[in-house]
Amino acid sequence: MNESVPFDLWFFCKVLSPWTTEEETLRLREAAASGKVDWQAVAVLSNRANLAPALRQALVNCRLWNDVPVELGEYLEEMYRFNASRNDRLRQELLEVVGLLNRAGMTPMPLKGSAALATGLYPDPAIRFMWDLDVLVPVGSIEQAEDVLKGAGYFVPQNGRIEAANGTAWHRVQHSAPLIREGGVARVELHRHVISEEWGALLNTEAVWRESSQSGSSLLPGVSIAVMWPAHQIIHCFIHSELAHMNHRYRRLNLRQLHHFAHLCRGMKDTIDWKRLASILEEPRTGRILGSYLHLAQSLFGVESPLSFRADAYATGHFFTAIHLMNGRWRRLRILRETVEDGIWCLSEGRMNKCCPAEDGRSAVGRRLYRLRTLLNKYSRLGPWKERVGATARKYESLG
Repeated sequence: MNESVPFDLWFFCKVLSPWTTEEETLRLREAAASGKVDWQAVAVLSNRANLAPALRQALVNCRLWNDVPVELGEYLEEMYRFNASRNDRLRQELLEVVGLLNRAGMTPMPLKGSAALATGLYPDPAIRFMWDLDVLVPVGSIEQAEDVLKGAGYFVPQNGRIEAANGTAWHRVQHSAPLIREGGVARVELHRHVISEEWGALLNTEAVWRESSQSGSSLLPGVSIAVMWPAHQIIHCFIHSELAHMNHRYRRLNLRQLHHFAHLCRGMKDTIDWKRLASILEEPRTGRILGSYLHLAQSLFGVESPLSFRADAYATGHFFTAIHLMNGRWRRLRILRETVEDGIWCLSEGRMNKCCPAEDGRSAVGRRLYRLRTLLNKYSRLGPWKERVGATARKYESLG
């Protein structure tokens, strides 16, 4: 056990990890039997990370279920049953979406959780909590794919018609506006790019298609899907968590993504081209970020790889900070710092050029006020401020 990792976090990650050895499992049982485990702290971790269904199944597999307090056991059991039912419905909806696209001549590629459902990455599909269904469509076919789904009853919800959640127009991000249907379980996001174009050098969409394979799936009978190359799945998980969602920048521990990363590395360990990841480690900027992520995955989930990687001072410093920012006053300071940094980042010149380009006809001040108004629209408690900023933005728009 890494001495810098709090015991409850160590216990939680080791129970969940597919890399946990039999010797470590015995230590977990001894800790639970001796009363050393703070089950409330473990429950809090599972809720924050949306890993309650996974925790239930992992405790059963490790033969720790009898040590779980009755009330917590009932809660985890209910969460597991709920997610099992939901994921089964999600799989049926994914089957419907893929079938519609197949009949229109397209072979889509499920991404992230959708890919896990389609390929059986997890030993039990109920343990993966998912927000939506992400599907990559062939290059240049995003409009056709949208029309196909809309023709089958899918539509863009009222709150998603104009702009993405961060204030960026939908045609400027990697996926189209989310689609839903009556009676559906989750949003369907059709991707034009596998990841934001700013990270295209690390994971190029055309290369992803070129090196993918097409196959059927026993979990999606009667349809054909494209499956991402194993090394690309590993890289995609890393980029999505640490770069796109900026978990590295803010020293956040996204345990759900690390759990997914651990299962990817374990489930595909014999087919991953580790040289592709080694080339990213050699990059001056992203190399140290990937190194830090590998150090997190190794220290918390025991992920093994053949890479000749040793954690340097930067990786160990990042690990130490991320661990300590999870709890108590450090967590509150992290949230405050993130709020300030988010404001600075969202109004930076680079971000403004992407979200509110100068060709929109607004002045520099008007563009920033428009951007600020868009961001404030996310927070209902700031109604009076929205009106005030909105009026000022409209004034500058007319001047621009």
